[in-house]
Amino acid sequence: MTIKVEDEENLRLAGKIISDKIKVYRSHFNRSDSQDLLSMVAIETMSENLRLKQLNNIESETINESLQRLDQRLTDHLKN
Repeated sequence: MTIKVEDEENLRLAGKIISDKIKVYRSHFNRSDSQDLLSMVAIETMSENLRLKQLNNIESETINESLQRLDQRLTDHLKN
């Protein structure tokens, strides 16, 4: 795997988080199959990623609506 220097720190952190989650699942579910554990981590991580994307979309919509109202108020004010 080839990575950019600027991505190295994030990838190391991601690797540590994945390893830590695998350890938690290994002890919690008493499983030793690495593929099963990695699958559980992948599902959890993707679920969290999707939740954050949805939250981000909602926040972006709210910000855009606020900016549009502000823009309209400024436009109205400048017309008067």
